[in-house]
Amino acid sequence: MIESYEGNWINGYQTGKGKLTLHTVGKIYEGDFTNGRFDGEGTYSSNDGSYYTGGFKNGTENGYGKQFDKGKKLVREETRKDGEFIGK
Repeated sequence: MIESYEGNWINGYQTGKGKLTLHTVGKIYEGDFTNGRFDGEGTYSSNDGSYYTGGFKNGTENGYGKQFDKGKKLVREETRKDGEFIGK
């Protein structure tokens, strides 16, 4: 199995609250979806226990968020636009 999704579908797209598990890369996104993309608030986790939680838009990190290491220690708080760091 490559991926699995638990949540709402509208017109063939993941929309609303949901959980997407990407088995081949060991990643999980849990949060808001719009038209099959990460969009809104969510958490993107790696199988090593590290994770990012915050805002997403059009499938990438956008807005304020926090990055945690595998020990759940805060690594950084930041603001991103289109996945790129733009400040605290």
